[in-house]
Amino acid sequence: MRLSNQRYEEIKREISKLLVDRGMNSLPVDVFELAKKMSIDVVFRSQMIKKGINVDEIKTLDSDSFLYRDIKNTRVIIYINDFYPIERQRFSLAHEIVHYVLNHHGSNEEIEAEADFGASYLLAPTPLAIILHNNKMLKNIIISEIFFVSKTAAEVIFQRFKKRIECSIEKFNCHERAIINLFGDSLIDKLLFIRQCFEDE
Repeated sequence: MRLSNQRYEEIKREISKLLVDRGMNSLPVDVFELAKKMSIDVVFRSQMIKKGINVDEIKTLDSDSFLYRDIKNTRVIIYINDFYPIERQRFSLAHEIVHYVLNHHGSNEEIEAEADFGASYLLAPTPLAIILHNNKMLKNIIISEIFFVSKTAAEVIFQRFKKRIECSIEKFNCHERAIINLFGDSLIDKLLFIRQCFEDE
């Protein structure tokens, strides 16, 4: 589902603010650490099974993840099915964090589209496309490696990054500048490391 341009910008601002406020400045973004900094408890399927909870009796636990808030909204728990690959777990956790940040309740196509976009932006913020482009490293395999996402997610991120490059390289709004200031050094370090690996082969 396509969201309005205004809504995309609102989500980008919220995610940028979250990353800045929580001091997340290295790549790949450690979403498990981010959840901890947000006082969100992450519960894994394997932990529940070890505790003797029959997760198969709970229908929602067939999913990758879900967000639970208690009635007073004082405790937030995110369930993650850790039987999936770690890249998928990272995206699932990012998706649920975005639900929380955007104060989503319930689920529909629009809400899920917002959470998917926000998760992708959280893991691989679009302004970093400029640094990759300027270093001639805007490639799917590099995106997958730097942002620690699946090949499928890397393709979606690559297309988003290409669109950002096509818009204009010089124009940055406030939240984009904040992202570049936050992650620029970490991204350059990753690119230098990757270049070194290619030279050593």
